[in-house]
Amino acid sequence: MVSCLLSVLIILALTAYKRCDPLDTAIKLKPVEIPAATVTPVPAQTRASSVYNYQEYPVKTESEITTKALLVIYPEIVKLHQLEQHANMPGETISQLQPMLYSSDPVVRLAALESVAELKSPLSLPILLDALNDYLPSIRKASLEGLSLQTNGNVADVIEPFLYDSDISVKIAAIDALAILGGEQAISSLASLLNDYDPIIRNTAVIALGEIDSTLGGQYILPLQFDPDQRVRNNAETILLEQATKKQ
Repeated sequence: MVSCLLSVLIILALTAYKRCDPLDTAIKLKPVEIPAATVTPVPAQTRASSVYNYQEYPVKTESEITTKALLVIYPEIVKLHQLEQHANMPGETISQLQPMLYSSDPVVRLAALESVAELKSPLSLPILLDALNDYLPSIRKASLEGLSLQTNGNVADVIEPFLYDSDISVKIAAIDALAILGGEQAISSLASLLNDYDPIIRNTAVIALGEIDSTLGGQYILPLQFDPDQRVRNNAETILLEQATKKQ
């Protein structure tokens, strides 16, 4: 009786094993041919510009991919590029950019602000000043870069407080802007950063003073030959050497 029961159990076990064998239970699926997706070409006349013709300008680099993706996601930027081509009338261009300048989307807002800055027009000044109050560091940075292109002598007064911004990229933008503007006020403001705790800020300030190319700036740089940071020391020595060479 036991032997019969054991035999039955063995047969059941072998049957179950066979059923579990993937080679015996695999379903033979017939390959399904998936038709290629049909793409309807966009008529050339509906494109914003031939520059954005994907067939004529294939994507080759990551930056191009990013740019083309932005053009698809942000049609406002397509319009912005069109406006830049007719920037000979700053007032009209700024007027058309107004909705983008106050967009809730920071990408659109930043692109519009950069376009306003590139106009290098006195009409851009109120917009750039207003953008300094933006909560986004990238917007404040773009505004400072735009202000550096202004010829108004009072711009340095506006830029100076941002040497102490909470964001380092904004601080560096303010340093670079003062280096472009130059003048004794810029030199004095930059010199105040030579004792900053951050070597990146000290190094950027040293380079900025060197770009202004003033003997007054050189006097401030002299002590930096003994700075704890090697980059600062090297740049200070290089700038002082260049200034000494020019005097000869």
